[in-house]
Amino acid sequence: NEMNNLKNYKNKELQYFIYTNLLIITLFSTKISHKFFINNYDFILSLFTFLANMGIVYTYSNILDSILPTNIKNILVFGKTTKIPGNKAITKVFNKNYSDPRVSTTKLRDFYQDTWNEIVQKKHHNELYQNKKWYNLYISVRNESIIFFSNSNYLLARDISVLSILFVIFYPFMQIFPYIYYTYILHIYFVFFWILTIFAAHETGKKFANNVLIENYYKGRRNEHS
Repeated sequence: NEMNNLKNYKNKELQYFIYTNLLIITLFSTKISHKFFINNYDFILSLFTFLANMGIVYTYSNILDSILPTNIKNILVFGKTTKIPGNKAITKVFNKNYSDPRVSTTKLRDFYQDTWNEIVQKKHHNELYQNKKWYNLYISVRNESIIFFSNSNYLLARDISVLSILFVIFYPFMQIFPYIYYTYILHIYFVFFWILTIFAAHETGKKFANNVLIENYYKGRRNEHS
């Protein structure tokens, strides 16, 4: 039930994102000559043609987002699957710069010391092993509200960044559609927004992975006192 609800994270937000980009293209990268306003038939025809083209872009954007495997999305956003948040979450706890205002760093490290020792022993395979350990921790707290919402935020940011990449790649080719022309300023905007969404995906991913560790710590402390 939780996983079915989690899939709803993108029902509206991703659609709004696509709508917004199409609106931006409509406002800054389309041209319908004034002559179409003279003849109502030509204007209506051109308008419906343009709306149909935007509908095609919207449909294929949704399809591409739906059919892209998770591994491909992770590569597009993180560069390689070894860099996904769960692969480094426990390592970050034992970095000297780690801190979180919600919990004592010393107590958190003590709590995960045995797990960290196991990860260190795996040497070159520690990312894969660490992800398995982290995922087991996630399973135990996935129904906690903070985990559900931070996971949703991460998945949404990741998928928006993937869609941003698609707009960066395919915008120059949209000029094959009637009434759409290419402008480098709008292309720069798409590139800038893609960089921004990549950053957001990385940050929300780190927060999600870290929240899993902290919630498990709280859960362990509650069990000790029960």
